[in-house]
Amino acid sequence: MVEQYRRRHRRSGRGISTYGGDFGLYYGSFGLKTDEKKDVAAVKPKYRWVTWVWSDCNHVGPDAGCCGSSSSSRVVVVVVVVAIVAVVLVVAMVVVVVVAVVVVIVVLVVVVVVVVVVVVVVVILLLLLLLLLLLLSIIVAAAAVVVVVVVVVVVVVVVVVIVVVVVVFDFRYLDYFNRLRVRY
Repeated sequence: MVEQYRRRHRRSGRGISTYGGDFGLYYGSFGLKTDEKKDVAAVKPKYRWVTWVWSDCNHVGPDAGCCGSSSSSRVVVVVVVVAIVAVVLVVAMVVVVVVAVVVVIVVLVVVVVVVVVVVVVVVILLLLLLLLLLLLSIIVAAAAVVVVVVVVVVVVVVVVVIVVVVVVFDFRYLDYFNRLRVRY
């Protein structure tokens, strides 16, 4: 029966491993001895059959459990490596996203600061220009007032001089000329 089960299930992919000719049950787990010959049909419904790599199943005995498969250990290693790579990729993506966000924020802050500085400088220059124009207008207005005052003063002085000269000359020399005329 054991040989028939081996031949039948080797093709199906399940297979059966042995301890020195015995079928591959969990002997230690189910209390079976390696030297006990059990009918496959009798134990099949109660126990599950296991398959392992032959090089990993060198130990035998009453307490021999399921041998660790090298293919399963390879699967575990592959899963661990894939998990590590996935974690590294996720961390790298997070770092890249964080760095990109920080760079964008820094660029925006620099642009805003530059724009604010330029606007402040332009406003200050415009205020200084307006102040200069105001000072120039004040100077021009003051100069105009001074010119007007000077012109008025000059005109007044000229008028006064003319009036004084004419009046004094007329009254002083008028009598002199009259006397001269009378005399001659």
